[in-house]
Amino acid sequence: MDKSLKKILEEIIETKDRRNEDEEKRFLELINQTFGRMDLDVARILMKTFLAKPDFGTQERVISAMLSGRREIYIQALLEGLPRLQAEAKNWIENLLCPEIEYHPDILEKLARLMPENIKEIIRTVLNNKDIRRDYPNAEKIII
Repeated sequence: MDKSLKKILEEIIETKDRRNEDEEKRFLELINQTFGRMDLDVARILMKTFLAKPDFGTQERVISAMLSGRREIYIQALLEGLPRLQAEAKNWIENLLCPEIEYHPDILEKLARLMPENIKEIIRTVLNNKDIRRDYPNAEKIII
């Protein structure tokens, strides 16, 4: 990782709480600088920016930045981040996982099988939710 990207990522972590409008603007500027520079290390850091408090749409930009890399990188970082999300920002688990259940179930299943048991259990909880199964039919097809 080059020094400029490392500095950007450090500043993203510093501004992830976005306590005021200036930090919000700076956060988005920094996220924009990660587009096309996505690897697993960058994606893991961006996963740390998902918080329980309202974000006024800024996290959609984070998701777009993460998806500027390979889908496998995004899904792996997402799965690895599930324990933190469960502890700190549960509302994001379904929001992030359900599109992968619906549109990329094969990649999700493949990577989920490689995860530790605690992460698999979080995924299974989502997959076994009756509302998720109703709204996302692929949830029944994913075996972990």
